Amino acid sequence: MRGNLSRRDFTASLLATVALPRLALAQSNRDSLRFGVFFLFEPQHLTLQSAQPLLFHLDGSLVLVRPEAPATSIYTTPGQRFEVILNGATQNSTTLGVTSITGEAATFTLAVPPPSLHGTIGRQYTATLEFRIHPTNHALQPIITMDRESAVASIVLAESPAHAPLAYLQAQAIVSRSFLLAAVTGHSGFDFCDTTHCQFLREAPPPNSSAATAALQTKGLHLTYEGQTFPAMYSRSCGGHTHTLASLGLPATIYPYYSVACDLCLNHPERWHRTLDSAAQPPTTERARLALDRIHGWSALPSGTYARTATGIEGVGIGHGIGLCQRGAAALAAQGSDYRHLLAHFYPNTVTS
Repeated sequence: MRGNLSRRDFTASLLATVALPRLALAQSNRDSLRFGVFFLFEPQHLTLQSAQPLLFHLDGSLVLVRPEAPATSIYTTPGQRFEVILNGATQNSTTLGVTSITGEAATFTLAVPPPSLHGTIGRQYTATLEFRIHPTNHALQPIITMDRESAVASIVLAESPAHAPLAYLQAQAIVSRSFLLAAVTGHSGFDFCDTTHCQFLREAPPPNSSAATAALQTKGLHLTYEGQTFPAMYSRSCGGHTHTLASLGLPATIYPYYSVACDLCLNHPERWHRTLDSAAQPPTTERARLALDRIHGWSALPSGTYARTATGIEGVGIGHGIGLCQRGAAALAAQGSDYRHLLAHFYPNTVTS
């Protein structure tokens, strides 16, 4: 049953309820996707370098940067302007984009250099690149546009357990692709971010890697329910049984998310313990749990499956426990199940097409 909420009411309600994207059917022809990257670092300075020529687009002007040139530095300046050090010369611009010399995707390394308040990081992407400046904290906001299947391969590598079997990786590819095809995240100016709010997006896997192979072998495949593509949800471990939306106090959606048993998590759950003031009331809904985590840190209460004890709270599972249990699915794959069996188990009554 989908409940009595309209689609509009549901999406607005879920966005307000949990720190997850709104789940709504979107156009299914998303061949290219826009990702906001590095936003959590709030970078004031970024560097960019490539082993191929790059074309920088600054307020309608084009500047060619050759591979042997030093890394390009990008800063923000007052008035929502970029300061860009290109080929040793400083230029200012209100708009900034980067492509290959043909105007298409290029392979480059984008980095937050030290010192940085929130740490340093560098990743290689094959994409086109544009920048925005946050209106309040004036941080640089890089947005990459990349091929959907490349994004799937990157997400599979980033989201999957280490040494996961190929069948699991194939299932993860299909689940991640379904999310990319159908989720409306509420972001403005780009489709998805590179954090768990959407899905982790990291560097592309090597072409001969298991993650790349899984994405290629399942190219185009996604999950549907009653003929509609839906943005499939998943979590690290379920604690023994996956949850329905209703069990977590969430409204109904396109797919009802049945509760199914997970043998590995049932017999060998990931356990955790947290102390909690005896006067404090543990949250009873996913909304309340995430609100607590938002204040005290995202590992304050790792899941919604727990019980109060004399010393605090003991629980099992990591994450919301809806849809695919990554830990349990990897175990089933190791026992010989193929990806279709994994998807049929964790998403009953769906079709992979």
